[in-house]
Amino acid sequence: MPRTIEDTHNHVVWTKGRQTLDGDQALLYSRQRYGLPMGDVDRVKRQQAIVRGLMRSSLESLRSHSPGAIYDLLDALTENVTVDSDWEFGDMRDLVLDMRSMKVGDMQFLTAPVLGFGREGAQSVVYLDKAENRALWEAVREDKVARWAAGNPLDTLHGPAL
Repeated sequence: MPRTIEDTHNHVVWTKGRQTLDGDQALLYSRQRYGLPMGDVDRVKRQQAIVRGLMRSSLESLRSHSPGAIYDLLDALTENVTVDSDWEFGDMRDLVLDMRSMKVGDMQFLTAPVLGFGREGAQSVVYLDKAENRALWEAVREDKVARWAAGNPLDTLHGPAL
């Protein structure tokens, strides 16, 4: 963590520096709403950090020469992920083999483009930029996300995970 932050709602202090979190701690960290300088933007970055950490751990398991480590990962995935009926065992095997060469440092996390923040009644809200989101989803459909991201430099709303 880049700095020490207190979650006054859950009475937790997240100290500056590298952390290893269990599942309950990861949920608290990723759900924190209070005490973050950029509010929901920081919350998104925290959630991305958790996903990045899970990806790093998963990729380490996939690169392991231990069948047990790979089995444990696949077991956790099949207990927590739902896929359509057309996805077969061979598809999962191919995905696992493809993922072994992935590097977490090469992954880019994006956040839906936003216009700003506001309130709707008592609720804090984030307003999406509809035009930019159409362009992003078109890039996803056409497999041109890298090009879209290059033309939409990361700002505080789309910065790297904490």
